[in-house]
Amino acid sequence: HVFTYSERDNTHAVTLKGSVPTAERAERSKMLHILSDKKRRAFY
Repeated sequence: HVFTYSERDNTHAVTLKGSVPTAERAERSKMLHILSDKKRRAFY
């Protein structure tokens, strides 16, 4: 399962430095979905 990470209020993640920009998160998510689809088709 692929999901896009996001910081949420009142969590430790909000205080971490170096967060990944939203556009980069979306691109990474897209790449992982494509890879997942390819692997699923190869398996079934």
